[in-house]
Amino acid sequence: MYSFFQAAHEELKAGRRVFACFVAANRKGSPGTPAARMLIFESGKQIGTIGGGIMEKSIVDQAIERLSESVPMPPCLDDLVHRKTEGASASGLICGGAQSNVSFILEPDMATCALLELITAACDVEGYLEVTAHGLLYSELNLDCANRLDTSDGGWIYQLNLVNQRRIAIFGGGHCGCALAEQMSRLGYAVTIIEPRNDVVTLEDLPGEVLLIHADYSEAVEGLKWSDRTHAVVMTHSMQTDVDALNAALGQPFASIGVMGSSPKIARIRTSLLDLSWSDLQISRVRAPIGLSFDSDTPEEIAVSIAAQILLER
Repeated sequence: MYSFFQAAHEELKAGRRVFACFVAANRKGSPGTPAARMLIFESGKQIGTIGGGIMEKSIVDQAIERLSESVPMPPCLDDLVHRKTEGASASGLICGGAQSNVSFILEPDMATCALLELITAACDVEGYLEVTAHGLLYSELNLDCANRLDTSDGGWIYQLNLVNQRRIAIFGGGHCGCALAEQMSRLGYAVTIIEPRNDVVTLEDLPGEVLLIHADYSEAVEGLKWSDRTHAVVMTHSMQTDVDALNAALGQPFASIGVMGSSPKIARIRTSLLDLSWSDLQISRVRAPIGLSFDSDTPEEIAVSIAAQILLER
């Protein structure tokens, strides 16, 4: 989310207009989902997607044309149907379902630049962006859902939560932890790696969006924001550090907790957690081993197996 708005902000600061489009709502079958968003620059560069295909190509072409003009484009809401039909609601796709897109052009003026500066500072902290036909407004309040589109009063209001609702905390910054961090970052998750060691070479090539915390596991989880929306995955460099990480994770309201490992290792981890006074019921929160079972061996394959399980359950 941060890099998306930061890219728009950089263009505005350079004096160039930016077209933005968000999928505000959808019905089953639609390729565009409420997490989808897209930017189009005056150069024609595109960041993100709102569903692809002939629908997206048409919107991109219209955006480039509008950007070349000096006419302002206030926010608009377009309801598109993905089936053979006529009229303005036809998206050109025939996959079924429908989606509602909110789009507008950001002008490189002082007020809009100031708004984008507020938004980039608030991303993954708290607050939301409210869009109506009259313009854009930033609120510091915490939105209690991912996004919201309200059309109940004849008009429309779209609220975009600036806190990413897709989150994962990875305990361990070795090969497997970094492979999972890269995979989940590509999937749009807010990724945190917790690694007490300071000399781990695998951490050098992490994606820029990944938050790295160098601290003991118990200290790190205490300061972790939005833990109730976060999946915790333990994949440290030893059995003892796995136990330490799980001991810290079990004391937090994580959305889920999982640990990587073989059956003998997991049995020993369970015994160690019992020795630390965790009950059978509390230990049952831990998915062990985490990941879909398809004989994954390499760090990249393990990352795919864990990511696939998280996506499947979502």
